[in-house]
Amino acid sequence: MIDAAVRKYFEGGHAMIVGSVAADGAPVASRGWGGRVLDDQRVRIFLDADDTGLVQNLSVNAVMTVTTAHVANHSSVQMKGTIERVGPASMDEVADAEAQSNRLVTTI
Repeated sequence: MIDAAVRKYFEGGHAMIVGSVAADGAPVASRGWGGRVLDDQRVRIFLDADDTGLVQNLSVNAVMTVTTAHVANHSSVQMKGTIERVGPASMDEVADAEAQSNRLVTTI
């Protein structure tokens, strides 16, 4: 269940690593740029559309893991799950990703 404490990690501008699986089964780590909690079971992760390897992996294997960590105190949250869909970000989501990335840079 995604509670308020977990929500702070996914929407708070913390470091984010996304794990995916390539078609040959190899694990791949990529950078996430923020996220949005949709409800108590689902999150939307903001990814770099130019990371074609990641997009390809998520199209082939609908599994991923996301780890988001607070760089100042080293605490983290990890989620594992299946992909519902991969699609372009809305303008609001682009603004959220930019704001979250800026908070991360400020913290660093």
